[in-house]
Amino acid sequence: EGELFALDGDDGNLIWTYRSQGVPVVFPTADDGRGFLATEYELHCADAQSGKAVWRYSVGPNVISNLAVRGPQLIVVRGGQDAISDTISLDVRTGDLLWDAVSGDTTGKTNLFATNEDVYMCGIDFLRALSVESGAPSLESELRGVLPETVTITESCVVAGTEARKVYCLEE
Repeated sequence: EGELFALDGDDGNLIWTYRSQGVPVVFPTADDGRGFLATEYELHCADAQSGKAVWRYSVGPNVISNLAVRGPQLIVVRGGQDAISDTISLDVRTGDLLWDAVSGDTTGKTNLFATNEDVYMCGIDFLRALSVESGAPSLESELRGVLPETVTITESCVVAGTEARKVYCLEE
């Protein structure tokens, strides 16, 4: 059973606890008065003031990315072992599906970074981007040994380091 909880910033006392039926698979995130939790089969949204459920969305097994919030969207990659993965975008207010896009052969952990125009996905040997408005591909790059934790997004390029101690700057 997964729990999302709020603590008082002044004294650390527990304010509320939201309990899910599943096991959390990535760190939760929060934005604009809502807390988001990904469990093995569902995405959960809880009100940040009360801890009450706002919505749930069934994603099936294998959430393989962190949760990325971009304005009115919650974006996540699902897929995994021997499966073609897909990236989904949900309305943060309602949990309604906004778009669903094939992400390719992404079987391992994927790091997401959302900007005003694109959502970037980085995993072992790849860096991809999809339009946040439609899910359409906007960048595809094969980078051998890319280190997902090194990816940085600037106004004009995406910077990524590799195991071979090379740094790439890919123009948006």
